[in-house]
Amino acid sequence: MFNPEPKLPIEQKNEIRIKLSQNLIDIEASLDEIDALENQSFEDYQILTREMSEEMIKDRIKKERLWNFFVHISKESKFRPPQDRKVEILDIACSVCEEKEVLHSFFGGENNPYHNDNDNVSVTGIDIDNEAIELAKNNLPRNRENNFKFIIGDASNLENIKEVPQSADVVFIRHQQMTQPNYNKENIIEDDLWKKIINEGIKKLDTEGILIITSYTDKEHEFLIDYLKTLNRNIKIISEGENGFSEQLGNGGIDKYYVLIRLQKEQ
Repeated sequence: MFNPEPKLPIEQKNEIRIKLSQNLIDIEASLDEIDALENQSFEDYQILTREMSEEMIKDRIKKERLWNFFVHISKESKFRPPQDRKVEILDIACSVCEEKEVLHSFFGGENNPYHNDNDNVSVTGIDIDNEAIELAKNNLPRNRENNFKFIIGDASNLENIKEVPQSADVVFIRHQQMTQPNYNKENIIEDDLWKKIINEGIKKLDTEGILIITSYTDKEHEFLIDYLKTLNRNIKIISEGENGFSEQLGNGGIDKYYVLIRLQKEQ
């Protein structure tokens, strides 16, 4: 739930934060210039301090990139969290869920990617990898541990997993891998595994919710778009394309491409 009486409209807060965090992203290649941002703050929140290590700065940059991406797609989708109940976020095939803080904070209506005082938001992550899920449980936001749930389970078949919410306001599938060999829970290659995972995400989507799918390479994105066009479902692609806040890595990038989906309303 967004803060009931914000000092600034949430859209205006996000615009200010983008300007500040873009400065942070711009200095990523030359971390010795952090003094230039030393005194820039937002709502009394310090983006950088002298005490931060290079590793901490890089982690913060990653969060800012994801935060700005969410700002961008929230404008396109016109999504607003429900005001009468807890906001349900489902992160499918979440691995170690590096995005957990940003998901919790942004869709809980806060104004920074690092902390959320709002208790009215729940993040559920699921992945088949035991070790990844154990790591996902580490370093949860202080005093908000009960707002996170990480499950070891088969993301291609969510129906019988009781801990997974019946429906979600935000479904996030990060870095789908439709072009690569994928192994199921029996460790056998399953060609259509990611198609099943995506279908599970669609089935869990609330009527007013949004489904966000990101891809690392252009080939993966093309495969995803082609597959979505074949689905005989009431889904609507709100937008898709290249993410302007992505970090380039090798022949791809972190969340380099995205697809934003909502359920098609009956006429």
